[in-house]
Amino acid sequence: MNGALVSAIITLQYQTRYYRIIVETIKLCGAQNIPLRGHRDDGKLDNQGPNVVAAENDGNFRHLLRYRVQGGDSLLQRLVETAPRNAKYTSKQIQNELIGTIGELIKSETVRKVNTARVWCLIADETTDKQTRELMVVACRYDYKSEKGYVIREDPVAIFDAFQTSSGLSEDEENNTI
Repeated sequence: MNGALVSAIITLQYQTRYYRIIVETIKLCGAQNIPLRGHRDDGKLDNQGPNVVAAENDGNFRHLLRYRVQGGDSLLQRLVETAPRNAKYTSKQIQNELIGTIGELIKSETVRKVNTARVWCLIADETTDKQTRELMVVACRYDYKSEKGYVIREDPVAIFDAFQTSSGLSEDEENNTI
C-alpha cells in the first residue's frame, strides 16, 4: 500500500471513532433525560485545562465531550483541537439531525417488535408542555419475547398537538407517526 492510502484509511478510522463518540454522547443524554444545550453552545470547543467546567454554560453535550478529553481520550482531544470547525459535528443543527435519526431508528425498532408481537394495543394520553400546548402521546403496549420469556413493553411511537385537526397535522407531526 502506498502512504497516501494508509493515511486515508487511518483518517477514516479516526473519524468513525469520533462520530461514534458524538452519537454515544447524544444517546447518553437522551437515555438519562439530560438536556443537551446550555446558555451558549456554539463556538470553539476548547479544552478548559484542569477545569472541565466552561466559564459560560455551554451545555451538557459540550461539557461531556470536554469531560472525556479530561479523562484521557486522546483521539477526541486531537480531533477537537485539529478538526476544521465544519467537521466537529458539535453544532446544534447536527445535534438535531442526529437526534432525529436516532429517533427514527428507535421508532423502526419499536415497529419491528410490535409487528412480531402476539398481541398489542395503542395507548393515547394527553400532557401539557412548558408552552401550555396540549400534546397527545401515542404508545404501543405489546408482548415481547426476551431471553427470560415474554415481557410487556410500552414504547412511545408518536407525539402531536392534541388540538390540530386530523387533516391539519404539520409535516413534523406526520413524520413522527407510524
